[in-house]
Amino acid sequence: MLGVLRRGYRVIDTYLLGALMGRTTTASFWYIPEPPAVYDAETLDRYEDYRAHGVVSPVYPIDHRQKTAYDLTNSDGIIVLKYPEPVGEQINPEAAFQFALGLHDRFIAGEGDALRDQFLHYAAYFRDRQTEQGDFNYEFDWAGWKAPWTSALAQSRGVSVMLRAYLLTQDETFAVAARRGLSKFSVQISDGGYLGISNETGCPYFEEYPPRPSAVINGFMAAAIAPWEVARWLGDEKAAELAAMAKQSIEKMLPHYTTSWWTLYDHNPETPFPNYHSPRYQIMCVGYLKALSRMFRSEEIARHAAIWEKQLTPLNKARATVLKFVRKAVYE
Repeated sequence: MLGVLRRGYRVIDTYLLGALMGRTTTASFWYIPEPPAVYDAETLDRYEDYRAHGVVSPVYPIDHRQKTAYDLTNSDGIIVLKYPEPVGEQINPEAAFQFALGLHDRFIAGEGDALRDQFLHYAAYFRDRQTEQGDFNYEFDWAGWKAPWTSALAQSRGVSVMLRAYLLTQDETFAVAARRGLSKFSVQISDGGYLGISNETGCPYFEEYPPRPSAVINGFMAAAIAPWEVARWLGDEKAAELAAMAKQSIEKMLPHYTTSWWTLYDHNPETPFPNYHSPRYQIMCVGYLKALSRMFRSEEIARHAAIWEKQLTPLNKARATVLKFVRKAVYE
């Protein structure tokens, strides 16, 4: 019982008290909105045929520009998230890549060359620290996992950063880093890769948390972006195969995350209590689905985007918030 109370207080402190008191917490970054940048025929055209619209690199399908308002950085100028002690301030690759993509898209929007330089600083920083196997490692212990650990979500976002750095500079080392970052997407988790198999559907998918596979659907959806981009702008056949696989799997898996009133975050076999999305994450997922439905030309993904968006009623949001809090307090 004491553990439940402690976890409950930690959730309240991170997501509510921190904001009310103006303290920086991990939620200070994760809860900054990230709407879709590709959501209709016009935005898809500007994304796919960016050169025809007079820009040197495509915007990212999810708009992370607001994330660049976050201002806690280390001595290398890379953003850090503030975790509870003893973890403390750490570079979270997924967060850093979102920030970098926001810098890139602000530069593409015409906000100044300094943003290009800052974006390329991020790209070079992580390129130089990428492992020979292609991983962008998390270098801190978390949730019982010992550093270094990895995530398909951070990998995908990092690949998209490397791709754009290549398009901006024509520096082949960035193209190599982009391709290398996808090299383990076809490798099973048991063999050190990112490829999981859904228990519900038997579909292959990209796992956000390989140390504890649970088929996180929003992580898979976001991770599907990089293979599509590398296939299109680097002409990579293996990436094209990964993208086609991801499209088919997402279409088959989505019904298994859709309930009569809300959606599920994952299918964690270790906990019997359903892991519902928070309202903020359901809104984010609707954006992912809108972007992916355009990129993959998928009516099935578009259909689920409409269903999930329709579920965002005030009553459902309140119900999901309570259930999410209870689950975090009991199981996390």
